[in-house]
Amino acid sequence: MHTSKAQRTSVLFFTNFPPPYTGHTVNNELVFGWLNDAQKKKINISNSKGRLQSTGLLRIGGIVSHIKKLIGLRKELNRRRYNCLYMTFSHSTLGFLKNYLTTLAARGKVDFIVGHIHTGSYSSLFRKNLLRPFTLSFVTGVDRFIFSSERMYAKCASYIQLNKKFVLENTLSKELLVSKEEVELKIRSRKKEDTFQLIYISNMIPSKGYKDLAKALVLLSGNSAIDFHATFIGGWMARSDELEFLSFLSENKLEKFVTVLGAISDRQALRRALMEAHVFILPTYYPTECQPVSIIEAMNAGNAIISTFHASIPEYVKTDVNGVLVEKMSPLQIRDAIVRLYDFQYWIECATGSRRVFEEKFYPDVVKLKFMDFLETLK
Repeated sequence: MHTSKAQRTSVLFFTNFPPPYTGHTVNNELVFGWLNDAQKKKINISNSKGRLQSTGLLRIGGIVSHIKKLIGLRKELNRRRYNCLYMTFSHSTLGFLKNYLTTLAARGKVDFIVGHIHTGSYSSLFRKNLLRPFTLSFVTGVDRFIFSSERMYAKCASYIQLNKKFVLENTLSKELLVSKEEVELKIRSRKKEDTFQLIYISNMIPSKGYKDLAKALVLLSGNSAIDFHATFIGGWMARSDELEFLSFLSENKLEKFVTVLGAISDRQALRRALMEAHVFILPTYYPTECQPVSIIEAMNAGNAIISTFHASIPEYVKTDVNGVLVEKMSPLQIRDAIVRLYDFQYWIECATGSRRVFEEKFYPDVVKLKFMDFLETLK
């Protein structure tokens, strides 16, 4: 039987894997899973012990840990010759320096160095005076930069040559994948359901927009014509943030309209939550936002989308196609978008559009094939 070059390509993954479950750690796990056991190995460089952490903070322990990981990397590269070193690239100064040291450690020991970028702020690195002595050398030493969208590459086009660019959309795990038939049944069943189910899934960070959504729900609660329920799913950075949010809900008499679940690591539970929802809402203005995986997961389950004109989101969420885009930090526009989607026929059009966009751009087999074809180009 003929074996393609992609199936023969050996790849060493030197990156972060879950937990915690973030967009880029989940993506790393997915890409790793596409390759057969004989051609892959992972070195998990996560130092978070499964907890969410603020990015860009200088931690002595983290530096020491990374040096230990680099020693392990060198040992593995001396033990076996890999065709490709797969990394994820950071936009922070400390993260960049770690990436730079890693490429230096690997140079000459692998055939290709590939860096996957999951941040919308990567171009900011090239404008930092402190890093200018290193960025040109770094770009020269990296063979391919993987971006999640053309929009994200466009920000870096002045610094990274076109022939080093590869665009690979995010996708989702098979545990969350919903069949086309299930989505069609969900859409047909909507008319029988009394409560309009709204859902937010992301880390509970203010710039992800969860407070803006809560304020929109306060406005919506005054509309007696709409029977709604909103579910918030996501991990908290601090207990004080959670208590403040719960207090806000109580003060505004939203407890009967809202459920706050915290982080969910059970993929089947998350799948059920997405299938029970009708509208997914992520009013993000997160500074390093790129291509939120949670939106892709929601489209997969046939949810209409409400999100913002931010990062790469307008490339695949379009008003009147699969949802409604709103301005950042605009609770009133979020409320109006919910009211608009409450119209049954309009919701059907947008929910159907979401599933269509998912199948065309983000379906796991589509993205996997694109990545395997990419490995074929590493010659």
